[in-house]
Amino acid sequence: MKIAIDLGGTNIRVALIEEEMVKKLVSSHCPADSGQEVVLESIYLLIDQIINSEVNCIGIGVPSVVDSLEGIVYNVANIPSWVEVPIKQLLEDRYHVAVYVNNDANCFVLGAKTLLNISSANIVGLTLGTGLGCGLYLNHQLYNGSNTGAGEIGIIPYLNHDYEYYCSTPYFENELNISSKILGDLAKKGDLVSLEQWANFGKHIGELCKAVLYMYDPDVIVIGGGISSAFPYFIDAVWKTLDDFAYPNILKKVRIEVCNDSLTGLLGVASLCND
Repeated sequence: MKIAIDLGGTNIRVALIEEEMVKKLVSSHCPADSGQEVVLESIYLLIDQIINSEVNCIGIGVPSVVDSLEGIVYNVANIPSWVEVPIKQLLEDRYHVAVYVNNDANCFVLGAKTLLNISSANIVGLTLGTGLGCGLYLNHQLYNGSNTGAGEIGIIPYLNHDYEYYCSTPYFENELNISSKILGDLAKKGDLVSLEQWANFGKHIGELCKAVLYMYDPDVIVIGGGISSAFPYFIDAVWKTLDDFAYPNILKKVRIEVCNDSLTGLLGVASLCND
């Protein structure tokens, strides 16, 4: 059995997982504006509710740059007090089991690989939400880079800002003055203006996919995150935008899939123990 922790600036989720099945799941609001110890205590409280003597590993996914070998997280997004936290050592000292730490986008791509039963050697996971995350599974293994910073494609300049601005919630809030959820609800009702706006968003995702294809040449691109629930409304525009991709033969082979199961990240965190 394994414990999987999904740490976010809004919520903390902790699951007991056995053979890629979630047996128990507990969660709480993250006291993100509190001190480091307060956030740690919130994590401990959730773990204490579900841990048992059969647990031999704990995995944790965090929205930050991570020293995955030492298990230190730096500058966690939306948790200001977590500037440098040796979370691996802290959890190992408390629970006396092996602990593995990684970036949440990397955990997403591992979880998507499991849920979608993808056997391909090269997979890129894109999480579209309050920000843009990118997880890399290359040559049948997670690729971290030297500082678990590989795949930070969101900060690459694009148009007047960067890819993250146009491929996550800031695009809807700042450019369209509407939330992605409301826009999705309108599209579901067949609202033509909303459908056109989703198509415009799809053009930006298409340009993002071009960059991914040029950089990593994956077999599969998997899209997740909160905005992925609107996948049917923007995927056609993604493919249309890819029409002028320089290597048409690659387009014949690559697949773009969606994985918006809420358990994706937790299953990916648990798989850190396997890897």
